[in-house]
Amino acid sequence: MDTTLREGPVIDLSDKTGWDFWKFCFRLNLREKVRGIDYFRFYEFPTFYKKMDLATANSVLDLGCGHSLFPLFCANHNPNLQYTTLDIDPEAVSWQVSMKERIGSPKNLTLMEGDSTSMNFESNSFDRVVNLGSIEHIPEQGDLLTASEMGRVCRPGGLLVYSVPYSFEGCEQATTDHWEGFERRYDDGMLDDRIVGPSGCQEISRTYFGEPGFQFSSKWYRFPFILKIPFRHLVPFASQTWLKTIEKEDRKRACGVQVVLRKPGS
Repeated sequence: MDTTLREGPVIDLSDKTGWDFWKFCFRLNLREKVRGIDYFRFYEFPTFYKKMDLATANSVLDLGCGHSLFPLFCANHNPNLQYTTLDIDPEAVSWQVSMKERIGSPKNLTLMEGDSTSMNFESNSFDRVVNLGSIEHIPEQGDLLTASEMGRVCRPGGLLVYSVPYSFEGCEQATTDHWEGFERRYDDGMLDDRIVGPSGCQEISRTYFGEPGFQFSSKWYRFPFILKIPFRHLVPFASQTWLKTIEKEDRKRACGVQVVLRKPGS
């Protein structure tokens, strides 16, 4: 895959907030306008975007993005950044294609169907390889295989960026209050053994986040979608109020973690 840019990279270096992503959802279809931004994603999107450090990147591979507006936002705001997504779900890829058309079909966004545990890309193909909230849903050894593949296709000196659920003691669940399906919640040992180690990359940072005070999410996700519709666009205010970055020594309170790795070499 040729990801060489014919012009200098035009990278959006402005600080993004959850509100920038919230406004972007109004460019999509009616369902997305009604849904707005998820409680956790309102925090995760801008912090993850910053950790990608796009100033020195020409190409990004985004794995398992599903029905997320994140890749659409990134490609739209960085027109000379070659942005590629890969998802195993054909329905999710179809959704991304339809949303791409709604925002003007940016030529720098490539949407592909495929398996992150065994990718067809050549080694050392991308400057950034990212996974925002999907690797934890791959059962058995799938997360290890995906982490290994992410390290393989990342270029030397490039970054791997993850955002995954965190639990101080770690666990695997058949379903959760906000996800109908398998989810793995990583503790620090699991992060080392299942993500950092298999990737073959060096850890740069590990940032925990959660609700140190009122547990809004445990209440919010129990309600059916239809009952939450009138309040969807109040969720950003709740996220700003109760979802915070948490220091390492207080990580027992964390429910998520973002990890940045760098591939050795230059």
